[in-house]
Amino acid sequence: MRELDLTGCFAATVTWDEAAQGKPAPDCYLLAARRLGVDATACLVFEDTAGGVRAAVAAGATCVAVNPLERAALLAHGASQSVHGFEEVRFAGLPRPSLFVGARETYRYALATSSTSASASFS
Repeated sequence: MRELDLTGCFAATVTWDEAAQGKPAPDCYLLAARRLGVDATACLVFEDTAGGVRAAVAAGATCVAVNPLERAALLAHGASQSVHGFEEVRFAGLPRPSLFVGARETYRYALATSSTSASASFS
């Protein structure tokens, strides 16, 4: 995050070594929601692996798959939507991303808000 100058862009962060159990256990998403002071059911998670999707769904979050090569499998594991990349996602009503969840070399993004006016659309 420092290399990309993103350290000030997120209200909370969770890294792979902070969760009691790794994915597909929901621990990282439950911890992230707790740090944000929201219920995990208010979180929107973007994942690119089956284990990540299972973790997000087990936490009670809404999960969007971001992996065009594994679309069917990730939807079968519980992702509610699938996109080819983040350029297909538009947000309304969110002031800034609230959470960054890192997993070793790759990163998973999750957004959380308690605002009922927030929405996401997928093209």
